[in-house]
Amino acid sequence: MNKKIIKTFQKKFSLYILLGIGVAFCQASNVYFLQQLVDRVLAQPLLLMVGYASTLFLSPLMAYLSEYPFNQLQQGIFYFLKQQALEKMSTIDYLTYLQYSYGELLQKIEVGATAGRTIYLQFYCQLLRELLPEIVFTLFFITFIDKKLIPFILLGYLVIFLFTKLLLKLLQALKESTLTFEEELNTKLVRGITDLLVFRINRKYPKEIAAYKETAEKATNVTTKMALIHESFFTCFAISVVLLKIVVVVLFFTQKLSLTMGSFIALLAYMDKIYQPIAIFNVLFVQYRLDKLAYSRLLAILREKDDPKLTKADVWQEEIHALSLENVSFSIGEKSLLSDISMRFEKNKIYGLIGKSGSGKSTVLKLLLGLFQPTEGMVKVNHWVLAKCNIASIYERVFYLSQEAPIFEGTLRENIVLDRLVDEQEIEDVLAKCQLTAFYQKLPDKLTTKIGANGVNLSGGEKQRLAFARLFFSNVEVILLDEATSALDSQTEKLLMNEVKTLFPQKIVIMVTHKDSDLALVDEIVTLDKGIESK
Repeated sequence: MNKKIIKTFQKKFSLYILLGIGVAFCQASNVYFLQQLVDRVLAQPLLLMVGYASTLFLSPLMAYLSEYPFNQLQQGIFYFLKQQALEKMSTIDYLTYLQYSYGELLQKIEVGATAGRTIYLQFYCQLLRELLPEIVFTLFFITFIDKKLIPFILLGYLVIFLFTKLLLKLLQALKESTLTFEEELNTKLVRGITDLLVFRINRKYPKEIAAYKETAEKATNVTTKMALIHESFFTCFAISVVLLKIVVVVLFFTQKLSLTMGSFIALLAYMDKIYQPIAIFNVLFVQYRLDKLAYSRLLAILREKDDPKLTKADVWQEEIHALSLENVSFSIGEKSLLSDISMRFEKNKIYGLIGKSGSGKSTVLKLLLGLFQPTEGMVKVNHWVLAKCNIASIYERVFYLSQEAPIFEGTLRENIVLDRLVDEQEIEDVLAKCQLTAFYQKLPDKLTTKIGANGVNLSGGEKQRLAFARLFFSNVEVILLDEATSALDSQTEKLLMNEVKTLFPQKIVIMVTHKDSDLALVDEIVTLDKGIESK
């Protein structure tokens, strides 16, 4: 991931760092020119004035120019990491994906992307463009004042470094607690929003809100404690620098520090620059170590196992004329969902898949889709083992509709035809076939009407009919329907299925159902504990 980010933003990183180095040089050399002007008024004053004025002007100018790469990097890295997470979702192993809750995923991606941006922009970049250059240039110009000061300055660096290690131990445990609290809070918030009916009807909200409030108070207290520890270091550092300045002033005016007036002024100006970068680095380093915890959680998601079937090189090119399970068993952990199942589904036939609740009907479809990998046995497409095929190219030939009727946040048009270019009248004709004309006519913006996330503003029946509309624009060879009409009344279902069944010829159609009206359409009934039976 490090190499990917650096390669993607290489030019912006380079520009941002070089401009920062330029600013640091101008600020350090500006003090040097001031010192020379004070001590050598008659020695090349014009040249010194030009140098002094130039560094005064160049410093804010380069700082302003830095705003472009800074903002590009600030937003670019953040969105790049989120894009990486989205790309991971397109290839992640399905079983691995199921181990995460939505709230957990969103929290880890959001917090991890923020932490990653902070690591690259506010730690690495600030270290390379500001802190290191400022230390190097300051020490360089101090050698012109008195080389004997360097060992004492380096000793101060060592003291601050040792203090940093102690500070880090105090903060690391607190940050881990904060991340845990944040993930817990986000999970509670997401489920409180998405499971409104369950929580409201079962009167779970009062207890959930109380638990959220308690966790929020703990998170607030830990975060406050972290902030106070951070600020205590800066306060101690500021007081230490003030004391050092007082010592230098006393030594100079009691003539125990032999310096010219220009060198004295320069030394006071450099004193902030001597230790301030170390103080800033101290806090940045502590924050870096803390951000690594959040960033590592995002990286853990990005490193999760991919489904190799999605990335295989060979693209599927055959017509699908058969799907089969051969002695397939499937388990998740200790739980066995299917045991030694064998069945074959052929082209130009409609199959009704039935069985008791929990018998594994939906699991069979997910095995055929390659979402689950058999624990034992093989799933085949034609005579090819599915595990060895490029499943992404097979999906172009498959239509799958689950009971949940997957509706995503977007326009009505997008939900029906996805990215295809289709004439508006053609879409309206399909909506009529899906018994959605009355629904469509009430929409304020017709096809450009926004559909909420998960079709939140649609009824269950409307979502299922809308999902069915996609089938009319899908040039597929396999149709898998998993309780896809469960939310429809009998009359609407009859009218819809009369239209849909015209798409069934020359395809493999498998319907998971418990409705007699659906079974009336099928050629063969598949009972999981009995196998395939002709009607």
